[in-house]
Amino acid sequence: VKKTGNVIMPISFELSGSDAHSKKPLPNFIKALSIANISSSIENSALLNASEMRYPFTELAQAAAAMGHLNVYKEDGIVRSEPLLIMYGKQAYPSMSLALAVKAQQLKMKDVIVNSDKEIQFGNINIHTNNGMLFHPAFYPSHSGRPAFKQYSFYDVYSNKISASIFKDKIVLIGATASGMGERFVTPINDGMTGVVLQANTLSSLLNEKYFIHSNTSFWVEVSCWIIVGLYLIILLPRLGPGTGAALSVVLLIGLLGTEFILLTNYAVWVQNMNVVILLLLGHLVLTTKRYFTSEGERQKIQVDSVEANKMLGLSFQSQNMLDMAFEKFCQCPVNEDILTTLYSLAFDFERQRQFDKAGDVYAYIIAHAPNYKDSQARLERAKNTYKAMKSGIRTSGGTMQSLMTYGSNPTLGRYEILKELGKGAMGIVYHGRDPKINRNVAIKTLALSMEFEADELEEATKRFFREAETAGQLNHPNIVTIYDAGEEHDLAYIAMELLSGTDLSQYTKANRLLPAIATLKIVGKVAQALDYAHKQGVVHRDIKPANIMMQTDKTIKVTDFGIACVTASSKTKTGVILGTPSYMSPEQLAGKHVDGRSDLFSLGVMLYEMLTGTRPFHGDSMATLMFQITNEPHRDIRQHKADLPGPVVTLIDKLLAKDVEARFSSGTEVVQHIISCLRSFPKKQ
Repeated sequence: VKKTGNVIMPISFELSGSDAHSKKPLPNFIKALSIANISSSIENSALLNASEMRYPFTELAQAAAAMGHLNVYKEDGIVRSEPLLIMYGKQAYPSMSLALAVKAQQLKMKDVIVNSDKEIQFGNINIHTNNGMLFHPAFYPSHSGRPAFKQYSFYDVYSNKISASIFKDKIVLIGATASGMGERFVTPINDGMTGVVLQANTLSSLLNEKYFIHSNTSFWVEVSCWIIVGLYLIILLPRLGPGTGAALSVVLLIGLLGTEFILLTNYAVWVQNMNVVILLLLGHLVLTTKRYFTSEGERQKIQVDSVEANKMLGLSFQSQNMLDMAFEKFCQCPVNEDILTTLYSLAFDFERQRQFDKAGDVYAYIIAHAPNYKDSQARLERAKNTYKAMKSGIRTSGGTMQSLMTYGSNPTLGRYEILKELGKGAMGIVYHGRDPKINRNVAIKTLALSMEFEADELEEATKRFFREAETAGQLNHPNIVTIYDAGEEHDLAYIAMELLSGTDLSQYTKANRLLPAIATLKIVGKVAQALDYAHKQGVVHRDIKPANIMMQTDKTIKVTDFGIACVTASSKTKTGVILGTPSYMSPEQLAGKHVDGRSDLFSLGVMLYEMLTGTRPFHGDSMATLMFQITNEPHRDIRQHKADLPGPVVTLIDKLLAKDVEARFSSGTEVVQHIISCLRSFPKKQ
């Protein structure tokens, strides 16, 4: 590459919305390939900006004669233009096509001039672009089945089946063209154009100065067409007869299409008139249809059909769970037995979605027209009482919110159908649900945020809940439970996650049910791997404990409740109570300090200690005593409970439970590596 001195290498950019993003500094040999002669007004215009550059390895990049980016710009999924310049920091870098064209003129990037009129000049070539320095090339179609640009097999050239002499004094582009290789692009002339052929079209357009312009003239022509068609539809067409209006609409249609065609073919000026054409056709159709339906006979027909239309619309809204709109349409229908049955079903749907106030409104409407209809009176009273209980935040004697299953068979949360209750926790209830759209079984964890936070804190708590759920939902690891969805319905926030089959590790902390030490270390190693992955994504669990670690029936380990602890830990409705499990909290977490992944590793150490011995490393007769021990006193030597543990295991425990965060393992990877050493220290079976 260095010997030939004429090889141009590709670069690519990660595009960003503005140039305010932080950018890594580039080496000087990369900066030297940027375009320096660029107008300051262009630098501040709507140029595409990049936050990251990817270029070949240093030796190859230094040997290249120039570099050009391969970023593709799509409009509605179609490639119609190419950004000739992309800004990275304060430097403008050319596209591969522009770099090739400049090199073909035996020029360098310093010879390229970009003036304030968005014109790129190099040698005897002047290229006009639009905002963003977008260049609209002319694409070259194939003729008689032959491609516009000659293509040769790289293998044939490499094996000397094709003489290299035929490439002498030619611009050679190397890229994948075989079927199934490389990305293909939709262009105005081809639905599957390869990248290298796309580059050839753009390069040829640059060198031949054959391209299309979407200029200020194009903009004002488009505006004029919009105004003409708008005035025609608003003022003139309603006053014309059907025949005259149709004839004039056809004339306007031909004029719009003709204007676009003539400017494009004769002057290479691109005017986008298709949206105006659609407006003309739809406007003419709507006005003509309106004129027909507002005749006297049709007006009567509309009145006759309106009742059935309202009913059908209401049923359609009801099937889409748009229950408020359905009720509005049903209320516009005369009340008869059929409508009463439909309203009764609608009220039941409101109940399933726990909108008991609205269910009461429907029952009240039914009773107003048919006082003795079925059990509407009893259902109205039940709906009122349930709504009052929900609004006042009444909990069950166990401290959790009332189960959804008490409100009727198969209630819903969002789009999920609730099948049964799986368990209860301090903050909510976990249900077995089903996503009817894809028939997937899920676990749904609910949180009654309105019961946990004061009114002035509820909005911020809700935002935090969805922010944490979004962050946790981005975690993709075999030992972390998968989160599918999060939502809020009335007084409940919920998270839909992977449905697990198995039990948590709490049962293996009992003295009579302890797992073998080797099995326990392997489990903790899996949890450490999951935590290491999460910590690298910037996510801290904050509540690692046996109850939040699931062992499935196939022995797969899953860490649950990512994102929940951060929200619940800020609840202030339980004054003086620390939510979560203090026995597993790190000293810095108990002190209310900032925590990072090493706090989770402390909790992991407590869990490992308990699963090896059946007792926790810290004990206290009261919450204050327990917190003092965790914060200030060393943990009890694990060999007091299990004297036969190898030394590396003791070291592992001691380092995990270090009070000083700097003395702990710095990452889950280090924990895994030490666990491997621990496993090797156990005597081998004879």
